[in-house]
Amino acid sequence: MNHQVIAILREHERELRAAGIEHLAISGSAVRGNDKPESDFVVSFDDSKPVSLLTVGRLKCHLADLLGTKVDLSSPSWLKDSIGGQVQREAIDAL
Repeated sequence: MNHQVIAILREHERELRAAGIEHLAISGSAVRGNDKPESDFVVSFDDSKPVSLLTVGRLKCHLADLLGTKVDLSSPSWLKDSIGGQVQREAIDAL
């Protein structure tokens, strides 16, 4: 499944970068192989573009539409210290 997700994201890389994504990685249950019907991502945003809650919500909906599944987004700065390191270590780069 990760290969399919990465392929879809890379097909849409130009528009995702235009939306403000600097880096996107698959994380969570999708990486660990759990049978959870959603995709978890760690996203870093381009500092030169404004990012609001509305921007994040639109991006989350757009990714869900592209992938046909529920999507959860986290940013390294949003993660608690107790899990941030593990999430970063497990994450698989997509963009």
